Amino acid sequence: MWQGRANKRHHGFVGHSLIGEWANLGALTTTSDLKNNYGTVRVHAGGAEVDTGLIKLGALIGGGVKTGIGTLLPTGAMVGTGSHLFGGGRYAPKHLPAFSWWDGECVREYQLDKFVATARVAMGRRGADLAPADEAALRGLFDATAAARRGA
Repeated sequence: MWQGRANKRHHGFVGHSLIGEWANLGALTTTSDLKNNYGTVRVHAGGAEVDTGLIKLGALIGGGVKTGIGTLLPTGAMVGTGSHLFGGGRYAPKHLPAFSWWDGECVREYQLDKFVATARVAMGRRGADLAPADEAALRGLFDATAAARRGA
């Protein structure tokens, strides 16, 4: 399921996934949607691993997420709002809190002002603006998810 203004224009597989608004998935971004043992998929939710009861589930990708060329996402990956991934050819962590920056080796906090600047550019390319209320909501989410990033 793709939400508004999400984009993926190149090869790669993202089956059985939820892609958030304004996400942009780079060429060859690929998700796994089936475990090798055909078992049910577990996801990270509320600080714990939860069994979904589903045999097929790709990635749950938040709004404003950007992936670089060759990003690989494991079955049931959860990528929080505003995260950037660019570790081409390596499996990303199964859970990335909102506003994470993953370079293929480690996870850092994505600088909020840089995220907002990138969001403005991406939206402007499509004739849209980042509304003050939306920016305030993103800043609130950044603050609310700080503890999750410290634990990543």
